[in-house]
Amino acid sequence: MAIAKSNTNDLASLFREGYFNIPPYQRRYSWEEKEQLDLFNDLLEAFETKSIHFLGTLSLQLTSTKGFDAYYNIIDGQQRFTTLLLLYSCLAHLTTDKRYLLYLKRNEKYFLEPINQEEKEYLLKLLDGQQPKPTTYSQSMMLQAVKEYTKRTPKFIGKEKINDFLDHMLNKTQFLIYLVDDYTASIRMFESINDRGMQLGYFDKIKSFFLYFSDKYLNRSIDNDIQVTFDEIYRFFDNEDLKLGINNDETLLLYHYLSNPVFFESWSYTKSTENIFIDLKSFILDNAQKNVSVGKKYIQDYLQDISKFITSCLSIEQKLIKNLEYKEFYLLLEPNQRMYPLSIRFNQIGILDDVLPMLEKIEFYLKYKRDPKKDIFRLLEEVISFNGSKEELYNIINNKFCEIYEWQESAIDIVNNVSWAAKYALYLYNKTAYEQNINPTVYKKLEIEHIFPQKPSFPIRKYGFNEDTYEQLLWTIGNYTLLEKELNGSEGATNKIPEDKIKEDYINSDIKMTQEISVKSMKDVIERNNLFENFLNDYFYFELK
Repeated sequence: MAIAKSNTNDLASLFREGYFNIPPYQRRYSWEEKEQLDLFNDLLEAFETKSIHFLGTLSLQLTSTKGFDAYYNIIDGQQRFTTLLLLYSCLAHLTTDKRYLLYLKRNEKYFLEPINQEEKEYLLKLLDGQQPKPTTYSQSMMLQAVKEYTKRTPKFIGKEKINDFLDHMLNKTQFLIYLVDDYTASIRMFESINDRGMQLGYFDKIKSFFLYFSDKYLNRSIDNDIQVTFDEIYRFFDNEDLKLGINNDETLLLYHYLSNPVFFESWSYTKSTENIFIDLKSFILDNAQKNVSVGKKYIQDYLQDISKFITSCLSIEQKLIKNLEYKEFYLLLEPNQRMYPLSIRFNQIGILDDVLPMLEKIEFYLKYKRDPKKDIFRLLEEVISFNGSKEELYNIINNKFCEIYEWQESAIDIVNNVSWAAKYALYLYNKTAYEQNINPTVYKKLEIEHIFPQKPSFPIRKYGFNEDTYEQLLWTIGNYTLLEKELNGSEGATNKIPEDKIKEDYINSDIKMTQEISVKSMKDVIERNNLFENFLNDYFYFELK
């Protein structure tokens, strides 16, 4: 029996009347703890007050019927629907009454299944009561929901009331069903609506637009190409083991746009992400009106381009494991998102190893005051259109750095004004002077420690300062070091005199530079500032050979 259009259905009737699929244009599961607990608390309140809980609209597309069974794609509501099923499954596995588990599948087929095979297998294991190790972010979020619901059930519901809670979910949890007539309409609806405030990213919109174009103009002939490529991308960005911190929504769009100026009549390095997406759609649709094959070729070229992007990212990931310079640039310096298309382009050309020291310096200077997209885009524009030798390309990059370097303030001024730059400079000095490489995970937990404290509880003149010189030198790198958080808390170094910090706290640090700190006066701070100024001038002087 098919579900009636624009009708209110409780969960029990949905179990009885249909099988539900999460279609290929849907994003993967992304609800986090807040949304998961909001749903739990809403249902708990409805249970305690014996009231109906309305879960909003569930937009569906009827795809087929077989006998008395109806099959639907979920267009809007899949995050809520999946979370509701995870909660229901947890409760059904906690009760001894096995009839509740029978709702989850009929004839060995589960009530809800994603199209994506990888996510389908994981979700079905969760619904079956297993808790397999997740390999993607979306799987981690689903497992988190299962663990949290399993932990909260005895405390907030009580084992003796689980069956009553399940009955309430089945009969008092309701959706307003809205049916969409065809595939094209379902994709268009997916683009135009949001699931409980979870905004669609441009990445999701591109995929749904390509599927729409394939359906409307190409008889869905390239659906499989689109699905395969985007599955590859989802796996890459959803892999929790990957270290490269790329923002998939912006970087993919930027990368393709910047790498293919020939496709865009109004190409500009200053264009916003939103306008790039609008231009991409316009280019395809405008050409479709004249020659559909042009739009088809563009989409296929786009898919190939993005596959190359993923391949290049994976090769950088491999270098991150072994190469200290890659770790420093991508994990410690954390380059601006607009630097990624440039570094990935260099990796494809085969010169990233050579130019990485230069990119580090460009990033260091551009992150200070100047908007990085202007300089990086111009440099990328030159790289994209360049057809000369590697030596000539190196000169272009070197000249761009010199231009930035001449415009910027000195490195010592930057580190004395920006905390992230000071932390990175301290890391570099510790690595160079003390030959110690700090693991990125450890680095991110370190704090900048003021050797002479921000709120001294001792007479500063004893150490050569007056009020003006203390305030002036307090916020300079000569008065900084790196220190573990646990040694820098309320019971740690804080406002002690330097001598006590050195013998009581710094000696326990794992950072060699901190262990050997000998700053005990204003003169020492000044000398250490001069030391760092010389070090930074040497380090950030660079001429690409």
